[in-house]
Amino acid sequence: MAVGYGVGTGYVVKASDVNNVYTTGITTTTNGNIGDTYVYQGTINLGGCGNPNSAVFIQLKNSISWSKMTCYFEMNGVASCWAFNGGGNAPTNPTSDYLEVTPPTTGLVPGGNMERYNQALGDRIFWQQNAFSSNANFVTKGSACDNDPTNFFHSSFATGGSGSVKSFWMTSRRKDSSVGLAGPFHCRSCNNTGTYILIKNIIIW
Repeated sequence: MAVGYGVGTGYVVKASDVNNVYTTGITTTTNGNIGDTYVYQGTINLGGCGNPNSAVFIQLKNSISWSKMTCYFEMNGVASCWAFNGGGNAPTNPTSDYLEVTPPTTGLVPGGNMERYNQALGDRIFWQQNAFSSNANFVTKGSACDNDPTNFFHSSFATGGSGSVKSFWMTSRRKDSSVGLAGPFHCRSCNNTGTYILIKNIIIW
């Protein structure tokens, strides 16, 4: 199934388009189609700061040629350290990322082979709930690991606190396909446990 997206046409990912799902510190609760669209959901098991942490990488097949991806992220809880897709802490610290997978896990590529978030190159975060746009202090970016009031997911600043549902759509560029298979990525640390991460509506083009 194809849908119009922006100036091009996007393909909506189904379970048959997923090569593998790699996780650490997450219990998978949903991994398959709901209707005709692929959905992943997992429960975050690990908290605190330092090793180990929780992460998920949804590795997509190369059966369809693509260079950009849009997907929907939804979560609850709080975390001082986090990343979505290729991370990217610009503009506050454009040379620093939090893309941690600890301990190293076979197949779980930090950043999911997606490029660092850069609005100037077409990346976007939009259609948000209790996320970056919910507070004037928050900075829209792909990753953070700090105690700054710019951090939308931090326990001291998160809109609605730990119990609130936070969501957004994210458009990201893929690294060159020669690097390897790519897809949605999320990791977090310095967080509370028993919370969830939901990834769905993955569109590639």
